[in-house]
Amino acid sequence: QLNTSYHVRAYATSAAGTFYGSDVEFTTMNPGASSVAGAYAYISGGFSNSVTVIDTASQRVLGTVVLNPVGPTWYGDLCPYGVANSSTSGKIYVAALCINSISAINAGTLSVADYIQVPISTGGSTMAAATSLDGSLVYVSDDSGPGPSAGNIHVIHTSTDAISSFHIGKASYDLKLHPDGTHLYATNMDDNTVTVVDLTTDAVTATINTGQSPFGMAINNAGTRAYTANYADDTVSVIDVAPGSPTQNTVLKSLFVGNNPLSIGSSPIDVALSADGSRLYVSNYYDNAVAVFNTAGDANTPVGTITLPNAPKGVAMQPGTSNLWVLLPDASEAVLVNTAGDVNTIVNTIAVSGKPGQLGSFFSTVAAAAVRHNPIISWMTPAAITYGTALDSTQLNVTASYGGSTVPGTFAYSPAAGTVLNAGTNQTLSVTFTPTDTTD
Repeated sequence: QLNTSYHVRAYATSAAGTFYGSDVEFTTMNPGASSVAGAYAYISGGFSNSVTVIDTASQRVLGTVVLNPVGPTWYGDLCPYGVANSSTSGKIYVAALCINSISAINAGTLSVADYIQVPISTGGSTMAAATSLDGSLVYVSDDSGPGPSAGNIHVIHTSTDAISSFHIGKASYDLKLHPDGTHLYATNMDDNTVTVVDLTTDAVTATINTGQSPFGMAINNAGTRAYTANYADDTVSVIDVAPGSPTQNTVLKSLFVGNNPLSIGSSPIDVALSADGSRLYVSNYYDNAVAVFNTAGDANTPVGTITLPNAPKGVAMQPGTSNLWVLLPDASEAVLVNTAGDVNTIVNTIAVSGKPGQLGSFFSTVAAAAVRHNPIISWMTPAAITYGTALDSTQLNVTASYGGSTVPGTFAYSPAAGTVLNAGTNQTLSVTFTPTDTTD
């Protein structure tokens, strides 16, 4: 029977009526994969060749996609980094720091559909990724080495995975699309700027001077403010990005995350915003914490910190929820923080593959395959019973688990509880386990 686990136990009773039992074998059925709808997190594995896929509703790992290098890698692994998704193609596109290609994952099968070669020299890297509003285009930045060829944006046409490129002259660690879809913002750590690209012409229209070494960036849903995490001087730059504003594409204020009364932290590396834009979350790499700012009405005041068990890097707010996801590369974990009402408490920690170091949002609504997992059935050998004693939960005490957690479901025993065993040998006691969740 599908979605069912079987465990068989052989037992015998002696002439004196003593019961003896031992495990013989068990089999769990694996019916394959199915497609489920919802929101998913695709977390790249840093110095590894893998991407962990998580169902955000159940907060469970659906599977791990292994990326096989095509062509030479610089450090033995792909070092997957930026992630973008396309609802039109059903693919997830993964840039990599250690190879000049992009992996395209088929979300429906959790397998690599294509490796897209990027026209950059050996030793160059693909880094950040972002998607157009309609999902037809994915933008990927590169670091193609020193000289005039450095710093390009590669455009993947997701219907065919054909690629075109244009030059911006900067190596960008994060890409963010303006909510109106007309401009792309790229953080340039090496020269303390943000490049603004008009996507109707693929031309650079502005260069914004920020704090030192801007890494991660976030733009509010209203399209009026952008924020950059400036790693080298412990600041966040607040940028006016409102179309038509007289101060558009200029820094309005610098927020200090180090050396302030609330000890907000240091070495900011990524930023995320609440859905209404009233809270800014800043990951502080060397302080094992996330700083929280009140950004409502441009208040930009610190309101506290979220203490973490390890150094954080990427942060992202799960769409439609108050869950802030924080990636801890040194611990190979994703931590979920409930930010509702400024509670800011850790509610779950999920183990992921590799060392997740990507910046920016890594969520997708593209339906992902659910990889079925076999639960582990445990049945301890019961103590001896005297003839005439009915079977009960003392003997019928099977448990089912996976990944250290109990798997809920029903157990059907044969013989059932209440049965008085006959004397004799070569009889069988068995159980059929049916999980409550038969999807994955």
